[in-house]
Amino acid sequence: MNIEEQMLTLGKLARADLRLKELTAILKEGPRELGEHRSALETAQATLEETKQQRKAAEEGRAEAEKELVTTERRLTQSQANAKRIATESQHEASQIEIAALQRRRDEWEEQVLVRMTRAEELESKIPGMKKTVKKTETAFGKVEGSVPALVDSAKREAVALLRARDQILGTLDAPVRRLYQTAASRPGNPLTTVLDKICQTCHTRVPPQHLVETLQSRAVHICPNCKKIVGKVMHSDDE
Repeated sequence: MNIEEQMLTLGKLARADLRLKELTAILKEGPRELGEHRSALETAQATLEETKQQRKAAEEGRAEAEKELVTTERRLTQSQANAKRIATESQHEASQIEIAALQRRRDEWEEQVLVRMTRAEELESKIPGMKKTVKKTETAFGKVEGSVPALVDSAKREAVALLRARDQILGTLDAPVRRLYQTAASRPGNPLTTVLDKICQTCHTRVPPQHLVETLQSRAVHICPNCKKIVGKVMHSDDE
């Protein structure tokens, strides 16, 4: 088998190994879609619960503001009644200052009641839509969850077939190239890498120019000296 044929074979092996990694994840953790739906459901539930808590806090804040408003109005009424019984000018002036302060406080608490009531009503209006989102997400999650056994069974069959094919393909490589590939495949990610402008796109280190020339000319199979991935493609940014 010449170098060009071995490079094609290495590409087939890389694709098979990447798919095997995906299948292994399915068999270990379940289908990726299940995890995505579970995450979406947890997010929807958390958002709903947080909104309910915010609404509760707004309602409690309104109740507290209403309580303070009642207290302030009672004090204001008492101060106004007391002012009518004051005889001296200095006492009258002090009473008016107190009344003005209580009126400002009453206005502030009235504003707080309105603000917190508006906030509680705003949050309340969002809750029905959030409940629908949770229900919809629960349904989608349930459908995927129900299909998990079939998906896992399919993944097992595909993995067995891929392992058999992989062993056959691997056996067609020359021994030195096979060893290079096995080293590359033992590392995370794609066993093959692309070199762009002499820089490995996996580890971002420079690859010897002679290796790149020999790879382009299909004279030898080379690896990146740093990450040990096989150089599968050599490119230049000015290539058309």
